[in-house]
Amino acid sequence: MKQLFTTGVLALAAAWSLPAAAETTQCTSIASLPAVISSSGVYCMKQDLATAMTTGNAIVINANNVILDCNGFRLGGMAAGPGTQTIGIHALGRKNITVRDCNVRGFKKGLEFTAYGDVEHGGHVVEDNLFDSNTQVGISLWGDRVIARRNRVLNTGGSTLSGDVYGIAISGEPALADDNFVSGVTGSQLTPETAGMRVTGYMSLARDNVVTDVVGASGVTSGIHAGGTIITLERNYFFNVMNYPQYGINTTYGTVLCLNNRIRAWTVSAYDECGNGGGNYPAIP
Repeated sequence: MKQLFTTGVLALAAAWSLPAAAETTQCTSIASLPAVISSSGVYCMKQDLATAMTTGNAIVINANNVILDCNGFRLGGMAAGPGTQTIGIHALGRKNITVRDCNVRGFKKGLEFTAYGDVEHGGHVVEDNLFDSNTQVGISLWGDRVIARRNRVLNTGGSTLSGDVYGIAISGEPALADDNFVSGVTGSQLTPETAGMRVTGYMSLARDNVVTDVVGASGVTSGIHAGGTIITLERNYFFNVMNYPQYGINTTYGTVLCLNNRIRAWTVSAYDECGNGGGNYPAIP
């Protein structure tokens, strides 16, 4: 059974694979780390870049209306080790940033876009990237009208620091998580919460995402953790073969509608407090 199930997951991943994107060449090249983007425009990588820095940001975006295209090259922080506090790509309180075709490895958080106060922020798109072996969070995306789509987030966890571990954490008014593949999210005794995806905000939507192999050692463990006002979880697939989490979909507050989701393997509940939109398997009682 495990072999058949694993084959099915690999088939889903293969079907998800994208054709190679055209290289972005009309751009300002990022040639070394750390790098600061301080004005609007198109930026790119034309080679693999790595850093051993243990704090700070490898690339910080301090401007609005920025496109960062890594052209498939690697942005690496593995040399900093499991105690790293470095963020791979960071922005605070900015608008309209697109990050695409990046291979981000070995940071505390592969990407973190945040906001502050009532400053207008968001409009970000994070698409077609690979986030692999980041120690606490693959993608952390917060803002109004933010989108994370067609990303692969693999092998998240392993930090020696305390903190929640998520493959993707997205929050917005609204936020969209669409067609992402999250596999291998591992918490430790220092982890209050472990989840493949965390979706919060107002009128946010997570659809057509595949989440597999979420393993927690303490705290709460979920395939997808959702909370907020009018959240919709639609056509998501959560599979765990050996290390069952507590929840397939864990709804802790607000109003969350679940429809046409598929869940396999849990110990407490497949759907915790989900509103039943129908079509779920197993069915919501």
